[in-house]
Amino acid sequence: MADPTAPIHRIPVVLLTGCLGSGKTTLLRALLRAPEAANSAVLVNELGAVGLDHHLLWGAADTTLVLENGCVCCSAQEDLAGALEALFWQRLQRKLPRFDRVVIETTGIAHPAGILDMLDSRALVAERYALALVLCTVDAVFGLQQAREQPEFLAQVCAADALVLTKTDIADPVDLAALERLLRQRNPAALLRRSAGQAPVDGWVGLFEAGGRSSRGPLVHPTQPQSGALAHRSITSFAVRFGAAASRASLEATLARILQRHGARILRIKGIVKVAGDTRAWVVQAVRGRLSVLEPLGVGAPAQDAGFLVFITAGLPREDVLDGQAF
Repeated sequence: MADPTAPIHRIPVVLLTGCLGSGKTTLLRALLRAPEAANSAVLVNELGAVGLDHHLLWGAADTTLVLENGCVCCSAQEDLAGALEALFWQRLQRKLPRFDRVVIETTGIAHPAGILDMLDSRALVAERYALALVLCTVDAVFGLQQAREQPEFLAQVCAADALVLTKTDIADPVDLAALERLLRQRNPAALLRRSAGQAPVDGWVGLFEAGGRSSRGPLVHPTQPQSGALAHRSITSFAVRFGAAASRASLEATLARILQRHGARILRIKGIVKVAGDTRAWVVQAVRGRLSVLEPLGVGAPAQDAGFLVFITAGLPREDVLDGQAF
């Protein structure tokens, strides 16, 4: 007979945060493929009417749920709490593959404090889950600019147990050094690692261990959102659906014109598209004026929804962004 006074084993939670386009999904995909991170359930919080990141995680996690069209630090926080509760009961009833931890990938504009408060204050969540790690990706190319312009940047950095500097292979060395100084000043206790290209796994998988943050003491939350909600900057998102593009060249040219015209006000473009005469689906990614090389969607990933782009902008309405542009 079970001892009713015995402590309940709480499921570790890893919170993965970072600004738009900073490489959260790339890092997560690499981490989840390591044997030490097996048996992880993933909750992906998407900003925009169409989800993409779960496609990019295809095959990396047995259980992936998507929370769409709301930021879990405020408007979709109840959805996150409900998803965690549902995960627990489905795990208990063996309706899902057994998982040993939950990874929450937030939107790029999420303020961590609201999520951390929910993990502590929501009764069933706090009873069954325990925060194990806050992991933050930092864009080495745009990090200094984001630190000046995006208040959530410093909130994410200050909340982190570990910081991963991404895109260090294409960053300016002087800016990279300045960014590292800023990160160490703002969060000297955090582990700090560089990543070039595809995020490395070595040295990071141990962070997924339960209780991995206990030795660092309690987390001091950065500036708390007021009244349970965070007043984000003027962020707009919309989706564009279309059939196959005429060619990769024409698609890239259209995106280049949009990015050239609006610059840094286009915070993020992401999507999955098809091209005439090509049976593959292609992943589109752009961050602050920089369009990444299109990559084929992973083998086996569901591509039935291909033919969409999600735009996340700093207050730009759909009509201004598109303005006669066709895909």
